[in-house]
Amino acid sequence: MPKWIPPAEYLKTMPQALHGCAVFVTDQRNRVLLLHEAPNEQRDAFGAEPRWLFPGGRLDHGENPLRAAARETLEETGLDLTGILRPLATDFRDPTKHRPAVTDYHFDGGWLTAAQAGAIRLSDEHDSYAFRSLTDWQPILPPNRYDLLSSLTQARTESRQLVLHNGRPM
Repeated sequence: MPKWIPPAEYLKTMPQALHGCAVFVTDQRNRVLLLHEAPNEQRDAFGAEPRWLFPGGRLDHGENPLRAAARETLEETGLDLTGILRPLATDFRDPTKHRPAVTDYHFDGGWLTAAQAGAIRLSDEHDSYAFRSLTDWQPILPPNRYDLLSSLTQARTESRQLVLHNGRPM
């Protein structure tokens, strides 16, 4: 029988993980919205290049993924999608040398009207945004990000939720 370990010590033996959220949004022409990261001291210290990302981010302590997705989208774009978001996919991403494993919860934010798309106001975290078709994103995104975009497009098209591993269906 295993030896009893105090709860605080036992928790130290558990794997660390981060939790994030992201929102898949398109315009009326079915072009996907991605936001481009602005220069960032912390990311730059790792030598990482700015990326094109979905609206989203890390969950705050005590926050659930749905609330985090709505909050992050509002903060980053000015779009209030509360009550619109629906689960689309869960993606488990392996740890890297710079971070532990991440579980991202992806939500479908629907199709923006022309007025909504025109009302996007970026936070300081991003320096630009673009709506592009899946094929137009391919030469811009690294393969792993394009795999994720393709998987989310598939999930929406098929009206189903996917479980992903590093952006690809399991």
